[in-house]
Amino acid sequence: MYIFKFNIKPAIEFDPTGELGLNFLTIGLAHKETNEQIDIVRTVLENKEELDWFEKNEEAIRNEKCPTKAERTSSVAERMHEAYEALDVDSWTEEKLDGMLGELYEFRSHHELWFAFPGQDLPNIFFAANDNGHEISCHDDDLTFAYNVDISSLFDEAKRVKKFV
Repeated sequence: MYIFKFNIKPAIEFDPTGELGLNFLTIGLAHKETNEQIDIVRTVLENKEELDWFEKNEEAIRNEKCPTKAERTSSVAERMHEAYEALDVDSWTEEKLDGMLGELYEFRSHHELWFAFPGQDLPNIFFAANDNGHEISCHDDDLTFAYNVDISSLFDEAKRVKKFV
């Protein structure tokens, strides 16, 4: 089981004078027992309102499971990837296709990190409930992982870091 660790540093590469107030936000994990550290992603934090996404979506992240069915061993990110791959635009009715796309988009908007930082080039990282509690997972061309996490630490870290921005 992992807990979240957020680290914030000035983004001097993009904002050498500090006038823009840009920061790098590194979202990482620390294993509860071994303290093994894993950096998940680094993004530019343009303003503290971007961190509001975590609070706004806390209930969904804590309670909603992925709407697609798959093997129990699949992560949420893998299931979302498989769901988009399985869309049959040639044989499905427009209504069925729109319904499925709407359901997938709705889930993504509450669980995928990109929606906290729109416009940034981020991997497809999801925070969601799973059969074992909660996970952070990714299934991208160059990056695939899934970790069981203490989800409360995600929201605690977002609140903690927001005080320093």
